[in-house]
Amino acid sequence: RKHGDLPVDGGMEGCCDEDNRCEDEEFLRQTFLNSCEQRKESPKCESASNEDKLRLYGLYKQATVGDVNVPIPKASGGQTQYYTALAKWEAWSSMKGVPKQQAMGEYIFLVRAILLGSPRRAGSDDERSLGSPLGASSSGPLLFPAPGAD
Repeated sequence: RKHGDLPVDGGMEGCCDEDNRCEDEEFLRQTFLNSCEQRKESPKCESASNEDKLRLYGLYKQATVGDVNVPIPKASGGQTQYYTALAKWEAWSSMKGVPKQQAMGEYIFLVRAILLGSPRRAGSDDERSLGSPLGASSSGPLLFPAPGAD
């Protein structure tokens, strides 16, 4: 398997152990970066549900920054702008405590599921049928834009 290839054949076998610790951090990082590019370029990801876009946003921020480190947005500007900022903050905040590696893995999984046309929740029976090595995760409030749409 080539570094950065998005797994579409049943998962990331050999990448993570039974405790979801990645044995090949460089492979995980490259696959995550590739998934980020595919998310930006794919019309399927652009037309994904607001729920999935926000989940991607929260996972992306958790994977790249860690726990939310900015205050909750205050009402300012237009109403749409405020609610978008609030939804994004809540999506990221809902990931609090999730290790960066796990967030990367869940992001990879969700991008793959969207590209396959079958978005699924991490930890669900559907996820296991898609071959993800990840266990259950939190699911927070999800509504609007995807990562990079800041």
